[in-house]
Order: sequence, then structure tokens, then C-alpha cells
Amino acid sequence: MGIDSRKEPLGLTKELKHTADLLIDSSKGKENALNEINKLKKNNDFKGLDAVVIATGANEAFEFGADLLRKHGTLIVVGQPPEKIALTFYHFIFRDITVKGSLLSDAKTCQEMVDMVASKGLEVKTKVLVLDDGCH
Repeated sequence: MGIDSRKEPLGLTKELKHTADLLIDSSKGKENALNEINKLKKNNDFKGLDAVVIATGANEAFEFGADLLRKHGTLIVVGQPPEKIALTFYHFIFRDITVKGSLLSDAKTCQEMVDMVASKGLEVKTKVLVLDDGCH
């Protein structure tokens, strides 16, 4: 599953050979996201995700991601926002979520990821941006 508020990454993801089972536009709100997620499960007891990996530095993504977790879910922090991460006490006290930080990988794990990408024919799309002379 992929979640983003920007149209460009969501559009790009749809074009990939191995795309996500579900792409959610977070600008449509948390309620819409939960409704879309709940459609993936057959039973009506499903109330959110077991885990969410936040890979952005956008601070609003952390509360959004925590809201998508089921009780006792895990929020994994990979993105590094410039300021403190803000989460309400509700997630910890009433929903008992766990927050864990994670580095992307060590050298061995990184090589394993590169090998897997190569062996599965996964696509990597990049966009090169040139800094103009006015930027420092």
C-alpha cells in the first residue's frame, strides 16, 4: 500500500511494473483512507493496519499514520522531520501503539536490497534536479 498527498508520486506508482495493491490520496482525509484500507479485508472487525512505516519528513504524516493503526499497532519512523514529531497521548494510552525508529540499513542489508531489486526487475525512477547559481 502507498499513501501520499501529492498527485505526482501516486501517478508514478500506478505506472510501475510492481505497483501497490492500494494507493491512497491522503489529502482526502483519514476517514477516506481507513475506508479504503478496510475494503481490503473480508471481515468487518478489521480496524486499521498492523504497522505503518513513515518514510517522509512531513510532520503531519506521523499523526496521520498513527490514526491508521489498529490497537496495539506499530509506527515505524524512518523519515526525519526537521522538528519534533507530534503525537497525541490518545495513541499511547487508549490504543497502546508502539513507536520504533529505524535506520534504513547497514551495508550488508543495503547490498541485499540492491540484489533483490536487480533479481526481481524492479524499476527505480529518478528525477535529477539542477541547483541554480542562486542556491547555496
